[in-house]
Amino acid sequence: MIRSGAPFLTGVLAGPLLLAVVVVDGTIRSGYDRVRHGVSQLGTGQQGWPVQITFVVCGALFAWFAVVIGRTLRAPGGSVWVPRWFGVLALGLVLAGIAPTDPALGFPPGLPEPATMTPAAVVHQVGGGLMFAGLIGGGIAAGRWFRRAGRRAWGWFSLGSAIIVAGTATAAGVVYRLIQRGVVGTGPAGLLELVSFVVGFGWAAAFAVSVSRWHRSRSTTSPVQLEPDPAAHREDGEHDHEQGDDAELGR
Repeated sequence: MIRSGAPFLTGVLAGPLLLAVVVVDGTIRSGYDRVRHGVSQLGTGQQGWPVQITFVVCGALFAWFAVVIGRTLRAPGGSVWVPRWFGVLALGLVLAGIAPTDPALGFPPGLPEPATMTPAAVVHQVGGGLMFAGLIGGGIAAGRWFRRAGRRAWGWFSLGSAIIVAGTATAAGVVYRLIQRGVVGTGPAGLLELVSFVVGFGWAAAFAVSVSRWHRSRSTTSPVQLEPDPAAHREDGEHDHEQGDDAELGR
């Protein structure tokens, strides 16, 4: 049985770690424009290894978190789907990390954009789709769980985060395709995707903190059932018997 909040730290740390690496790497990488270029493009080229490793590490952290909350939310009043969606998120991050996407929109500088998607880019897209599906599905499932528990503010926060992630991720994909096909010259594809990352992984960290507190409150308030002591019952019986004998003698 999980008795402390330590196992939940994987879920608390994974999202902020990923966001920190993405923001720092996007700041120092030459030629990267976070308004135009997608987050995944930071994993391309010879300097893409920090983001690739971070994706895999954070995927492993979320996988362990999914196992932890799978055990925790199995209790009455818990949720089955929330840990499953975190498992989907974890798988998506690992796939996106081990298979980098193709160069695109002039980044990384000097690397040509292939005419067709490479197999690695296809796997990366599958991983990215699973990642966003995990964040969106997890937010919806957590929102339902929170509302059942009477925590309406957390419920709306989770549902709202899922909606924002879905909207911004979809918009980022549309803008990216329009730029790639020459329909528009430029657009905020990267910024929209970054917003989806910040909202999605920020929610995941907040959820990990919340479920850890929920678990601790259940652990501290659950009643402890004590087994009756046979010796105490024997002593009580003997005491009652002695009192009965004294009463008989008094007569």
